[in-house]
Formats: sequence, C-alpha cells, structure tokens
Amino acid sequence: MKELKDFVKVALAAGEARRVSMTLDERAFSYYDPRKKSWVAEAGAYDLLIGASAADIELQATVRLEA
Repeated sequence: MKELKDFVKVALAAGEARRVSMTLDERAFSYYDPRKKSWVAEAGAYDLLIGASAADIELQATVRLEA
C-alpha cells in the first residue's frame, strides 16, 4: 500500500537541479483507529519513495519507527 504523505512542487528550467527538503512527523506514519478513537503510529519499517509520480520513483529509503 502506498500513501502520499507530502509533496513539493518545484519549477525547474531544462538541466537545472535543486535540493528539496520535506519533514515527516509521527502523524505521517499514523492511521486513525476508530476503536481507540485516536491516531496510532505502529513501530516498524517504512519505505520512503521519492519521485515525479508513483510510476517514476527516483529515490528510495527505509526508515524504522521505534515503539
């Protein structure tokens, strides 16, 4: 399953490169649990996929969320 958690729109001229930063907080790794009536972030490994679209992934990393 993939979910969009953040995006930055950047206009570049042909051949231009630019560094872009994003911050993902605990909420980005959370889901709403109706039984608990609160947001829950489960410990585990999460794959981060960065690209122009879901079909054009240019960077990938894995992060671990500790309990």
